[in-house]
Amino acid sequence: MIRTKIRISFHTGPQDLDFTALVAPDLHYNIYLGMPIISKHVKDIEFDSTHGDIVSLEAITTTHVKEEMGLIFIIPQQEKDTAVRLETIDIEKKLLDSDMKTSKLIDDFRDVITQQDFQNVPPNKEVQHKIILMENTDPVWRNQYRLGRREQEELQVQIAELIEKKFIKPSTSPFNSPILFVKKKDGSYRLCIDYRALNNRTIKNKFPLPYIEDILDRVSRAKIFSKLDLMSGYHQVQIDEKDRYKTAFSTPHGHYEWVVMPFGLTNAPATFQYLMNNVLGNFINKFVTVYLDDILIYSDTTKEHEDHIIQVLKKLREHKLVAKQSKCEFFYSQIKFLGYVIGEGGIQTDPEKIESVKNWTIPKTPKEAMSFIGLTGFYRRFIKSYASVAAPIFDYMNKKSAWTEKQTQAFELLKHSLITAPVMVAPMFEENYKFRLSTDASDECIGFILEQLNPLGKLLGVIRYGKI
Repeated sequence: MIRTKIRISFHTGPQDLDFTALVAPDLHYNIYLGMPIISKHVKDIEFDSTHGDIVSLEAITTTHVKEEMGLIFIIPQQEKDTAVRLETIDIEKKLLDSDMKTSKLIDDFRDVITQQDFQNVPPNKEVQHKIILMENTDPVWRNQYRLGRREQEELQVQIAELIEKKFIKPSTSPFNSPILFVKKKDGSYRLCIDYRALNNRTIKNKFPLPYIEDILDRVSRAKIFSKLDLMSGYHQVQIDEKDRYKTAFSTPHGHYEWVVMPFGLTNAPATFQYLMNNVLGNFINKFVTVYLDDILIYSDTTKEHEDHIIQVLKKLREHKLVAKQSKCEFFYSQIKFLGYVIGEGGIQTDPEKIESVKNWTIPKTPKEAMSFIGLTGFYRRFIKSYASVAAPIFDYMNKKSAWTEKQTQAFELLKHSLITAPVMVAPMFEENYKFRLSTDASDECIGFILEQLNPLGKLLGVIRYGKI
């Protein structure tokens, strides 16, 4: 079960190896070098013996390696010696086993796990999205924003696709919300509708979303994880026929209303969470957690995990919900979920998000500072005394202070704290496992550190940093 990818620099004597490696749990040795690396550095070495050979890394330069030998293990024999031991090893069965299980699941549930986009309106479900307006609300009409030529061309393409799928239909509604485009990282455009005026007049649905902190604490001590991402999740929910006219929007080519639930409606998250709780409610907090269209399945053994996945997929099939194959992951010992890396008894920051922090320059405006605080605040449980450290930047954002050396020091400290963030342990509530709470007060706030001790009183690690 591949856990993640890491970059490795390997140095012995005059030789330096730099390569990307896959991380997998429970292997016999610490490092395995595959054929792409070996083919660059191995010369005149035969691997007829399974006991391994002692060679000098200096002499490893080209090929003569058997294709069927599998992976190579490499380890220095002595601390200051360039000699290493090369040994053939076979771990294909372990990795292949998971791949085979995944392939079988996909084959058995091709109507649930697919790459094929919707060609029509998804089947009607028990849960539909309703838009209940406040009393005495007149039809909400807002003029359309101007669009550039490139956006107008893109609008024609996307509207044609939505009509073909029957996600939208022509409308004579007295309502209108303006459309706009948001440019994605890959340069393409996402069609958005500004429903703020409609949302202000909509009675709010109070159905709660799960607390992310609770999810992390509950699942991170599991041993095996799988993740399902529903395809265009909101579009799998139809809007109540009586309320569709309220979603109307205009283009230069016509007036339309939504048949399926679009993004931007104030109660859309509550509707979708209610649907998922209704579908998977018997499994939630046992071996499933759901946050909107992200489904996480967690187990302690491979056997029970396979059974858990099948139960979930059967429920999705029953309720005619579809997951996007390219965004699903199966049988991982560690997995990314909701911006965190969870598993193996710990909770970590997402390396991809932290990578952006390394090159973050000093904010020049309060708005830029707000973006930085948004990311660091998301990971505040990993940063000791976060509120106190970030206080100078909050003062700058609130225009109580100019950007001075004090703000720069806070900025650099927050960056360093995130880049070097520890792995937080998941809390254990078993008998004899104890918690230790340490507090500290300043003029700005009261902070705390929550730690866990094992039955012998030994510190297992920090559960979280926080403030009171």
